[in-house]
Amino acid sequence: MREPWVDEIHRAAERGDADEQSKLGTLYNVGTGVQQDATEAVRWYRLAAQQGHAEGQMHLGMCYLHGHGVRQDPTEGIRWLRLAAEQGDARAQTYLGACYMDGDGVRQEATEAVRWYRLAAEQGDADAQVSLGICHMGGDGVRQDVFEAVRWFRLAAEQGNADGQTNLGICHMRGDGVRQDVFEAIRWFRPAAEQGNAAAQTSLGICYANGDGVQQDAAEAVRWLRLGAEQGDVDAQEALATLEPQGEHGRDSHGPGKAAEELIVSLVRRWPKATKLVRKLSSLLRKWPGLPKWKKRLIGLAAFVVLMLFVRLIYGPWVAGVLVLVIFLLAVSVFAIWFGWIYFITGWNIVECRGCGRSMLLHHFRKQRGCLSCGTSLEPVPTGERGSFFDRF
Repeated sequence: MREPWVDEIHRAAERGDADEQSKLGTLYNVGTGVQQDATEAVRWYRLAAQQGHAEGQMHLGMCYLHGHGVRQDPTEGIRWLRLAAEQGDARAQTYLGACYMDGDGVRQEATEAVRWYRLAAEQGDADAQVSLGICHMGGDGVRQDVFEAVRWFRLAAEQGNADGQTNLGICHMRGDGVRQDVFEAIRWFRPAAEQGNAAAQTSLGICYANGDGVQQDAAEAVRWLRLGAEQGDVDAQEALATLEPQGEHGRDSHGPGKAAEELIVSLVRRWPKATKLVRKLSSLLRKWPGLPKWKKRLIGLAAFVVLMLFVRLIYGPWVAGVLVLVIFLLAVSVFAIWFGWIYFITGWNIVECRGCGRSMLLHHFRKQRGCLSCGTSLEPVPTGERGSFFDRF
């Protein structure tokens, strides 16, 4: 049954309007406003294509490639796609590039694939931008350049393309062509996963399982991994087999000590150089137990600085800044307690004036003054006689 609003398009198509013929073919192809009919869709696509309509040629070529509404004929499909691509149709250029990359209907040729991908990508086609980024990442048909790959992935991701978002997230997770940043990786994995991208769902699930960039949550990990596994992602299926029993008990809860342990384990796992550094420092301190205190403190300070650099590189400047602030506040607190004990508790002594015999409190950190009654000079308290104020009672 044909909807009334389709009648006007149908009449225009019958009058020979190529745009309306291509549009009517799409309506029959997807079954919008009319009963779905692939053969009828091909008929209208052909009428538009024969008039040189690029979109009609592109659709007709895809029908021949996949045998949709017509006998499958890759050679004929390539012929129509090439006609559309040479007119500048971005989607036709992308599909033609894919045919050259896979050897579908033409001799496999990565260089020619890259040429068509680039033409489409420069017009803003997100799928072509992702394909061109993959070629640059692997060096297929073009010189390998991870930075150029990231540039094309980002352009596609910013258009909302799920494949572009996933690939950009992977680059941030691995540090390929961009600074390693698990938080930025999560930011790109999530919208791609919500669009149904299986690779993004798997990656996001693994991040929740390991606590990378997010709070560790077995239940959330299982949810995303299950979505990826249902689409046939092998990595998701393997990870789900080990996590699902744990996830059935709900969200994992860890105390601060466990969270700190996981942070250190995650740091060492993702940056093996940190392990080597810790081992070298430990060996150095064990080898020279008589090392002067100032050297030990210098080594400790250097280790702290390097550790903060690792944290900043992996977790970002905010986490490193918070850690530095917390450690600074702890150091200030310890120093304040120590200084307060030395100054206010152990520094006071009871002294007896040799002139008038009067007893008074004297602090050995302060300059010695005369007796308040007779003015006799008070001698400093010998070091061996100093003690706690409370020891005098």
